[in-house]
Amino acid sequence: MPINGDFAIFRCTNAGDTETTLTDKIEFEGDAAIPDANSKVVATDIIMSRTETQNSSPFQEMARKPDTGFSGNRYTIRAFFDESAETAAAIARLIQWYTESNSTIQIFKNGRFGIRNNYRPEFNLTPNNDAGYKLVHLEITQEQRTPRLILATIILEFSGTPSRLRANTP
Repeated sequence: MPINGDFAIFRCTNAGDTETTLTDKIEFEGDAAIPDANSKVVATDIIMSRTETQNSSPFQEMARKPDTGFSGNRYTIRAFFDESAETAAAIARLIQWYTESNSTIQIFKNGRFGIRNNYRPEFNLTPNNDAGYKLVHLEITQEQRTPRLILATIILEFSGTPSRLRANTP
């Protein structure tokens, strides 16, 4: 299966799945993109976080807010779907994904979604049992002044071993 576009979200089902072996994906910015060429990315926001804590012993000699380490990242994708010629099949795929399980215990316990971003490859990830992304938020906006231009906000959260992200750094 060829890789198209500059950005893709894909959902793995079986051990060994990769973006190149799947059709269960949404490719953005490509004429031969799957499921169609109607999907475009406007912006991506990646927020990395550390777990917030309060010091349980405030009068002891220790930091007020101890460092608990990396707690993950939220990957926000703002996209639009151009339906001027046809209905964007990616919207139906996103809704299907959102209503189904984010993980499978035996293979993808930390999430079954992967990301490929040719502009920011540091956060690219093909899921396995150690790490993956989970689809946690989907917002679709259809403005009445431009009814054939659908806006969407898609949020995926990283779950798993932080070293899996570092392994993708170019």
